[in-house]
Amino acid sequence: MALTLFQRTVCRLLADQRIRSGESYVAGGVALNELLGGSRVSRDIDLFHDTEAAVEDSWTADRLLLEQAGYEVRVLRERPGFVEAEISDGGETVR
Repeated sequence: MALTLFQRTVCRLLADQRIRSGESYVAGGVALNELLGGSRVSRDIDLFHDTEAAVEDSWTADRLLLEQAGYEVRVLRERPGFVEAEISDGGETVR
């Protein structure tokens, strides 16, 4: 399993919103390990977009959704077209 239960829960929360927008996709180590049935657990989930505007729109919606669900959202870095954030719930975190 490439995702922890916590990571899977965060992904599921964001999935409907992301599918509706059609602007982003999961890639990187998490996606490869999930696809190949690998056992390596990543500490981050990479979500990609095609435009800077899509990053901004998705981040605004994602942050609101995560906070409304009771998660702590801490921005680590934010630049045009790029956001790195840590999502926490209790002792579990994902970037």
